[in-house]
Amino acid sequence: MAISLTLTNDSMIIILVVVAVLVITVWSRRSGLLSGAEEEYFAEIVSEVNDRKPRRRHLGPVATIVQEAKIEFGPMRRTEANRMIVHRFIRDKMREIPDMRPGNILKLLPVAVETVFLASDAEIVALQARGSRAFQAQHDKSTIRWWSWLTRQSHDLGFSA
Repeated sequence: MAISLTLTNDSMIIILVVVAVLVITVWSRRSGLLSGAEEEYFAEIVSEVNDRKPRRRHLGPVATIVQEAKIEFGPMRRTEANRMIVHRFIRDKMREIPDMRPGNILKLLPVAVETVFLASDAEIVALQARGSRAFQAQHDKSTIRWWSWLTRQSHDLGFSA
């Protein structure tokens, strides 16, 4: 199926004028011939063109493996033994990926192992919440022993031990 495109003389002239304006604009911007107002005008046009939604970066299989390791092992200290365990886990997971070559594993494995020991955003928020006064107050309320409550109640009723 062939698509034919016919251009009239008027449409060709319009295309040439647009191309010429673009070339002159780029040349004058690079040579510094535009005034401040013209520069702002063209910057506004460019910003309107570039107001697109930013692309989300694809995490890729290595980031998924790092997340699996964090889920598998939980929070860990940075010891040599823990590094070796995580290294083996991530290496085995990388070998399961069909497109992962040994050279890629060699490049990505050390970074992936160290990334497991970094705190994620959710872990940082949890640590901040755990250190807050409200969290500590709620924790203190939940850890009161039953006998301390009983002694407090008996003291309030006038019984003394």
